[in-house]
Amino acid sequence: MISRRRLIASSAAAAGLGPVLAGTARAATGIEQRWSTESVAGIFYLAQEEELDRSAETGLFASTLDPVVSLKPSPLSFATLIESRITPAKIFYDFPTDLFDDLRIEQPDFFGALRSLGGCGSVGGYSVSSAGERSMMGVVDLANAGGPGGVVKVTVAETSVQYQASLNRAVRDDLEPVWVQVDNIEGGPRFHTLYRERIDVWEARHGVRSEDLTALTAAGSAKGFRVARLAPYYDGGALRFAVLLRSAGNLAWQSRIGLKSPDALDADFRAKGYSLLQATRYMAGSQPLWACLWQNQTGVKPNLFWGV
Repeated sequence: MISRRRLIASSAAAAGLGPVLAGTARAATGIEQRWSTESVAGIFYLAQEEELDRSAETGLFASTLDPVVSLKPSPLSFATLIESRITPAKIFYDFPTDLFDDLRIEQPDFFGALRSLGGCGSVGGYSVSSAGERSMMGVVDLANAGGPGGVVKVTVAETSVQYQASLNRAVRDDLEPVWVQVDNIEGGPRFHTLYRERIDVWEARHGVRSEDLTALTAAGSAKGFRVARLAPYYDGGALRFAVLLRSAGNLAWQSRIGLKSPDALDADFRAKGYSLLQATRYMAGSQPLWACLWQNQTGVKPNLFWGV
């Protein structure tokens, strides 16, 4: 049986994220959001059961968790988006890659509530040595436990060819990718994806150059799509992006890459009724940059995972 203590490492506030938050803003709907970058070693610990809900004192919980993408080997750091919530979300870390199918069978509510998923090295950090092995980190959104629209399939550590094959199968099986993250722990890019039963029209692209993103998003917009996920990664030393597109409906959205900080644009967009959906950090040489998504949330209950 899978140990829940192993699965749920800690909530964001219980792990001490509050003092190290890099930005704070008030969303249009009154939901507080913050983003942060921090070394995993200084944040994560295996909490006792009675400690897991201490974040309820502050009401701040992690919504997404992305390793900071870097071409050169470096200690594992992550970028996380924090929001104030009534229903908590929990962080997990150092979860074995081969146990997700067991999790689906033994703890289906928690499996369905997976919100973000990323690779990390159990030894040596983000870019591990040959002695290290990949493990997984992410967020379980307890608001979605046992509810409709939950995750029904997880694929871990796929090559780009395998990832494309999984996307093709998702079309045949009427599934929809709702999250993708890419790491370079094994040298080449490896894709980690969460799927749900399809409730929306979607497209997925990977291997996209930064200079081609504008044309891709413009073409998507012309077909009624918005960017729902923007995952930077390195392939052969070149910066690339995996992109998920979903029906925009009546929701306006904005996406930006190459930001030195989300702060200035975020303040401007929030004044126009937008909320931050994603703030992912990546390194361009020694320069830390951000890839960000915003969506107009005016009059809409924020749900950062599904973006509706």
